Amino acid sequence: MTPSISVSHLSKAYGPTVAVNDLSFTVHPGQVLGVLGANGSGKTTTLKALLGLIDHQGEVNILGFNTRSQRTQMLKHVAFISDTNTLPTWMTALQAIEVMNDLHPHFNAAQAIASLQKTTIAPTTKIKDMSKGMVVQLHLALVLAVNARVLILDEPTLGLDILYRRHFYDTLINEYMTEERTIVITTHQLEEFENLLTDVLLIKNGQSLLNTSVDNAHNTYAWVDGVHPQALDVRTSVLRHSTSLIKTADANGAQVIARPTMSDIFAALAKENV
Repeated sequence: MTPSISVSHLSKAYGPTVAVNDLSFTVHPGQVLGVLGANGSGKTTTLKALLGLIDHQGEVNILGFNTRSQRTQMLKHVAFISDTNTLPTWMTALQAIEVMNDLHPHFNAAQAIASLQKTTIAPTTKIKDMSKGMVVQLHLALVLAVNARVLILDEPTLGLDILYRRHFYDTLINEYMTEERTIVITTHQLEEFENLLTDVLLIKNGQSLLNTSVDNAHNTYAWVDGVHPQALDVRTSVLRHSTSLIKTADANGAQVIARPTMSDIFAALAKENV
């Protein structure tokens, strides 16, 4: 299967600081990739490379288009949402739809209006009068109406309350995701996004520390009873009972008591001393 996204030996330095170092990964249609990492790990630089916003070493292609030399063609099929995205505050919701209809060749204004009708946003509401949650809903309606084949999300629900976050997730699942489309998400709200992910890329110090399917990650690691000599993480309850996160292959007879969440795995692997 031809990948939607192909990153090969991506490297980027800012002066003496290496942000990304020889990073390679692929994402295929139907996959939802979570890009995880602590602050300063290289996530933002990786996203900028995907969007063609920076010069870099290595090759980055989306849908067969080089994201730097063929950026205009690439962006016709890619949409992006981040927590810092801004829309002109003087516009009404309807004016934003009309502008997008004029600017983007694949934009479906009727679809955007239909999406807007599922929210509490009136077409005449100005963006400056909307809450942050309403702005995200409008932005999502605009982006989905582009019918992009690749959707890149950078902390899309940061600062939103639970109701807006749930609406966002439900909309992604029910109105956007198909087996022909691809989503890339960076988020610190991993617990809420975990059920959406099919694959994970954990970046540490600009390099890939883990790049696998969520199912494989769950099977590769396990919580076992007691303090294990090969523990990646140890947790002790208020009753002083300890459990250890280990690689399943290192169990050596230890009692497996639970499969870890991706948050568990991320927290353990992202530690500086691991």
